[in-house]
Amino acid sequence: MLSIMVTVPIAALVLGLSVLLWRDGLHQLLWGVPAIVLLLCLAAVYLCRRHVAHLGYGVTELEIISQKGIWWQSRTALPYSRIQHVTLSQGPLERRFGLARIECFSAGSGTAEIEIAGLAEATAEALRSHLLGKAGAQDA
Repeated sequence: MLSIMVTVPIAALVLGLSVLLWRDGLHQLLWGVPAIVLLLCLAAVYLCRRHVAHLGYGVTELEIISQKGIWWQSRTALPYSRIQHVTLSQGPLERRFGLARIECFSAGSGTAEIEIAGLAEATAEALRSHLLGKAGAQDA
């Protein structure tokens, strides 16, 4: 999702600057390339900071809540009684930096209802154990 939000504005910016450079002539390209690279870097940093600032999760007595989104924000609450299983996963980069991702699945759902990425491994494992314990206690 983030890649689409970053790619579309950056592609539009590059296209617009390319049209300006083409119209003014190729001799302008020498100063235009560093300017484009600088603008792309600034846009990527800005969007990443906004994305991270709008991520969040909370664990309450009855449910887990996840929040995400820069422009279209969503908040999802999943009661412990509906949790079917919880997975902890790591990609190569996440493993390299000691991070993990938690995915909570509910009964009857083929995809994760709540996904929390960027957690420290110890925090992710503790959260997974807590969620499974709460889900098991709700079943009893």
